[in-house]
Amino acid sequence: MKAILLFILVFLSACSIKTTDISQEFILKSNEQDFNQSFKTTDKTLKILDLDLPLYLNSKNITYIKDDISDIYAYHFWADTPNNLLRFMLLDKLERSHLFKTLIGKHSKINADIVLEGRIDSFEQILKENDNYAKINISLNLIDVKNNALISHKYFTIKEKITNNTPREILKAFEIGCNKLSNEVIIWINDSIQIKE
Repeated sequence: MKAILLFILVFLSACSIKTTDISQEFILKSNEQDFNQSFKTTDKTLKILDLDLPLYLNSKNITYIKDDISDIYAYHFWADTPNNLLRFMLLDKLERSHLFKTLIGKHSKINADIVLEGRIDSFEQILKENDNYAKINISLNLIDVKNNALISHKYFTIKEKITNNTPREILKAFEIGCNKLSNEVIIWINDSIQIKE
């Protein structure tokens, strides 16, 4: 009887032990940079669609490629998918640029004048012998919805060095890379619209 009672007490105490969750989720934030160069505001509306992406990037996993073999970190994750993190950063920067009269949400029933669509080809950490960097590759199309015509197409590649392979340094490199990429996209959009008009 004592053995059964002892077993029950040990079992109940084991069940009450709290386990520590060591996982961390990272958010990529806009640096909220206002553009030094002033853009001419158009009377157009813009909608940013979800970007197409490979299946392995349609998750919150932080992917790295070491010696041409991909893997994911066990305890560190993005707070959202790379697609959403990048789209919201781009929306924030577009809002600050004042390029468009209105930015329309992807679920809005209002028709946009211009649509930004594309795909993400890379959003991962690359580890090689003497190299460690965040790599982001996206292909974008700017489309005139009314005329169903391509305004412009561009492929963007960003590589941001990771100096120390810690979670914070990896996050910092991706954040810097995404901010640089967003700035380049906005300048490209502005140039494309100015040429069209």
